Amino acid sequence: KPFYYYFKNDLFAFASELKSFFCIKEIDKKIDPNALGLYFQYSYIPAPYSIFENTHKLPAGNMLEFDLRSMSYTQKQYWSVEEYYNKEKTDKGYEVIKKEVSELLLSAFKYRLVSDVPVGIFLSGGYDSSAVAAILQSNSSAKLKTFSIGFDNKNFDEAPYAKDIANFLSTEHYEYYVTQKDCLDLVDQLCVINDEPMGDVSSIPTYFVSKFAKEHVSVVLSGDGGDEIFGGYPKYFIGNKVYRLSSKVPSFVKKVAKSFLLLLD
Repeated sequence: KPFYYYFKNDLFAFASELKSFFCIKEIDKKIDPNALGLYFQYSYIPAPYSIFENTHKLPAGNMLEFDLRSMSYTQKQYWSVEEYYNKEKTDKGYEVIKKEVSELLLSAFKYRLVSDVPVGIFLSGGYDSSAVAAILQSNSSAKLKTFSIGFDNKNFDEAPYAKDIANFLSTEHYEYYVTQKDCLDLVDQLCVINDEPMGDVSSIPTYFVSKFAKEHVSVVLSGDGGDEIFGGYPKYFIGNKVYRLSSKVPSFVKKVAKSFLLLLD
């Protein structure tokens, strides 16, 4: 969850949803133009910014400590993903690494299954969510509950793939088909649900699969983050090639190019 916090004129407020601040009349609701620019650039607003001025999101891997006596706060990073990505390459063999990754994934998934309410899995039929479901089901005697969203438009419909995986794994599978009317009726509610502008259209089917799953479970696991961790997007390979090529370009050429780019609107 995001950790939103506001601090101005000795008023400190924090919540996991931005809409919580609307019940505090002293909090400004003035749009931050810098955050708006980031939204147009990235289709979402990255931390530490939020759509409002003087309201921030605590970056991942950071903690915030507020001193009530001095009415001030400090922020520090306690974990950094960059440190792990920049570690020296291991000399372990492929089979050893594969075994360690499998054990780590199982441990991580099981840890998140610890709950006093029923837990399910979002299943799209893609590699990531299928891996989560497969690893957990193969280590569970009970049938897991899996949930999928389908569309009447076959160009967007991944439900058949998810159903194939569910049948193969013998999960207790549920699917819900979203209509065009469902999507159009939801549009006006999205700004309330998302708290701040977000240009990811997948939030529409995510809402419906979440609402549908809530009828059966209270907690779900998903395959989100798999592409980021394991480099699953083609743009990562393209970016790596660009980086290697740019490292061969002399620094003075980069400076000239940077100066030219800054002149562009």
